[in-house]
Amino acid sequence: DPFHEGGSLEGVDLAHCGSIIARAMKRANPDAVWVIQGWNENPRAELLQGVAKGDIVVLDLASEIKPNWGDPESPSPYKRPDGFWPHNWMYCMLLNFGGNVGLHGRMDCVINGYYKARQSKYGATLTGIGLTPEGIENNPVMFELQTELIWRPEKFTKQQWLASYAQARYGASDADIDSCWKKLSETIYNCPSGNLQQGTTESVFCARPSENVWQVSSWSRMKPYYEPQHVIDAAALFVKAADKFRNVENYNYDIVDIVRQAIAEKGRITYMEMIDALTNADTLAFDSASNRFLSLIKGQDELLNTRPEFKVGRWTNSARRLAHTPEQADLMEQNARLLITTWGPRVASEEGGLRDYGHREWAGLLSDLHHRRWEEWIALKRSQLQNNPAAFQKTAMKNVSASDAATDYVTQLPDNDKAKPVSEIDFYTIDEAWVNSRKHYTEAASANAVDTAVRLFRELCEN
Repeated sequence: DPFHEGGSLEGVDLAHCGSIIARAMKRANPDAVWVIQGWNENPRAELLQGVAKGDIVVLDLASEIKPNWGDPESPSPYKRPDGFWPHNWMYCMLLNFGGNVGLHGRMDCVINGYYKARQSKYGATLTGIGLTPEGIENNPVMFELQTELIWRPEKFTKQQWLASYAQARYGASDADIDSCWKKLSETIYNCPSGNLQQGTTESVFCARPSENVWQVSSWSRMKPYYEPQHVIDAAALFVKAADKFRNVENYNYDIVDIVRQAIAEKGRITYMEMIDALTNADTLAFDSASNRFLSLIKGQDELLNTRPEFKVGRWTNSARRLAHTPEQADLMEQNARLLITTWGPRVASEEGGLRDYGHREWAGLLSDLHHRRWEEWIALKRSQLQNNPAAFQKTAMKNVSASDAATDYVTQLPDNDKAKPVSEIDFYTIDEAWVNSRKHYTEAASANAVDTAVRLFRELCEN
């Protein structure tokens, strides 16, 4: 799309523009078809009018979040009453913005939206499905679900599908695993229509510390839609099947990912306990909660060290392998580190709001960057609490659930998505030091994934 997210249309005849681009493609290849992403207001109707039917296919880039294909009930501010008519289009799942780590999905929206589209008047031009994530190595269940849609002419429910999915993924049926996936599908994998958050509910461990932490990146638009404890309860069910499936590779991956999510949810609950202690100027409670919080980050790092997929070394070493000289290797690694932290120099990070857009909850990154951020902030707050406790005394939120407390906080957020809390610590300097470091991180697993996951879940989540 020549007009994706920017550029001036002043003086541009969009119909003529579409026509000459399509003709240029046909000169190069008479069978060429222009595959163009449909995102926000683009491609505009005028541009589509300049292209002959059959010469262009529009990818409805986020059909499960904000469908633009013509659904009159779409929450998208860019929904099109006429869809992409008369052109062909594809039903796409975006799922992940920035490649962030975290369980997330919209199972009901994916299934219901697809069959709604097929049965609508726009079904005649629906030619297939697409995957359009900004990071694909996560949430395999959602990619399996999306890619199976075109093979099933009759609509099905997520519970019908999950039972066969779990059996195929682990090689046998199991009541505890089925119960786990059912619970996950009703909570963290059931982000509802109208919630336009951009991907996973981000791990609080990866956030820049403050007294008002909710999301990690400025673009996530997170809204609470599930209870953290429900995910922890689902993980407990999955862990119960450890002895039965410990030699199944898919189970090894999934137990790390699901327990990782449970620890992250425990972290969010513990963070709120930390803030509650601050608002009550309760030094002992703050010490207890903050020590447990830092222990959760360390435990998370230990867990993720058991799988290469969750280690920052896999990322940095892959970048270095692209180079032909040592100087190129250092540059490649620096850029790889930038992408998952500041995204660029200080102006891009702090003024542009792009810092942590591509953050990852990965071993190595947790221990050397995210833990340090929180450790410094906690030390600062502990000192302030000891020296001036009256400054912290506010009205504490009492007897509310984690999601209710999050809702209370979200309603107080400024309208500007890029609004940033004022910090007493220059976190950019901490981030930049990690970006410029050339510490070597290994890719190999550090220990048995199943044994580590079971032990850490019991130590960190069952209390």
